[in-house]
Amino acid sequence: MKKFEFDKKHFTYAVYALAVICIAITYEKIIGNVSPIFQIISDAFSTVSNVVSPFLIGFFIAFLLNSLLKFIENEIFGHFNLFTNNKKLKRGISAFLTVAIMVSVLAWVLAYFIPEFIKNIQPVFELISVSIPKYIKVLDQPLDDFLESTEPVQQVLNEFNNLFNTEYKIEDVFNYVAAIPNIFNKMIGYTLNLFLGIMVAFYALCDKETIVEGSKKIIYVFFKRPVSDKILFFAKETNIVFEKYIVGKALDSMIIGIIFFIGGVFLKLPFLTVITFMIFITNMIPYFGPFLGAIPAVILVLLNNLIKGTSINQALWLAIFITILQQIDGIIIGPKILGDSTGLKPLEVIFSIIVGGAAFGILGMFLGVPVFALFKSLFAGYINRIYLQKKL
Repeated sequence: MKKFEFDKKHFTYAVYALAVICIAITYEKIIGNVSPIFQIISDAFSTVSNVVSPFLIGFFIAFLLNSLLKFIENEIFGHFNLFTNNKKLKRGISAFLTVAIMVSVLAWVLAYFIPEFIKNIQPVFELISVSIPKYIKVLDQPLDDFLESTEPVQQVLNEFNNLFNTEYKIEDVFNYVAAIPNIFNKMIGYTLNLFLGIMVAFYALCDKETIVEGSKKIIYVFFKRPVSDKILFFAKETNIVFEKYIVGKALDSMIIGIIFFIGGVFLKLPFLTVITFMIFITNMIPYFGPFLGAIPAVILVLLNNLIKGTSINQALWLAIFITILQQIDGIIIGPKILGDSTGLKPLEVIFSIIVGGAAFGILGMFLGVPVFALFKSLFAGYINRIYLQKKL
């Protein structure tokens, strides 16, 4: 009987062939069961998201409230001898007051501002629905021609009309009723996440130094020293730019909104809550923001006066008041609160607003400035470091 001779070369080929077959079978099984796999991934992601959401909300709230915490801790309680040697007590009371102020503002918004805003926004829609056909009749035919030539817009309008012209069956009513518990459960979930997020924010504010030190240790454990230094430098620069700009700009806009509301009471402006909200929101956007808020505000007051047959002097006084208020903001209030928070030149600010707005809309117009400032700071640091290394 002939002795079997082991051929290493052919054995290797056989192992490779078997591996290819196994991979092909596994691939076919995966492709044939994509839906269950995606469903498992989706369920896992949903579970992780539900667990992590309160912490993300809490840390975001803590980030926004950190400046207020430092102000209360240093400027208010920092002058009391009782808290000089008891930093934990000072931090705890300061964090409690910070969160209490936020909850009070949130309660005021829910209890007063939103109902008042809804009550004021309805007359605005009525005014627009009356004034547009009255004063822009000349645009009726060109607008119809445009809509007829723009098929996607026409489809959207048809769907919108069908939504109100459809005769709903009893089965549809039952479907809507059946969806109510799901909506109610989601509202409970959002409320619970917000409540847990506020609790997380309170404890994060109390132990923020411990959290920062722990995060640094974790970064240095999992990454090498040069990479860890770069990560921490990026995090530090991001915190400085965003905290100064976002918090400072929000405070600046809040002050402008309060002053405008007081002035609007004296001017007896219609739709005062709606216009004040527009001024507050648009003032968050540098340079273009004041115009984005002022123009529709003046138009609304002007249309209201024209419809009622009253004098248009109110709209003129509103335009003058907004102009003076924006000058005060640009010369006094803004520099006092923001300072040189971004380090950007006016042309760079305009560029960042245009690019951010083109990419992400209104949110991009607001966030474009601090993001551009951050990358400019990092890029300038990199250029300076290379410049020094080359000993130019």
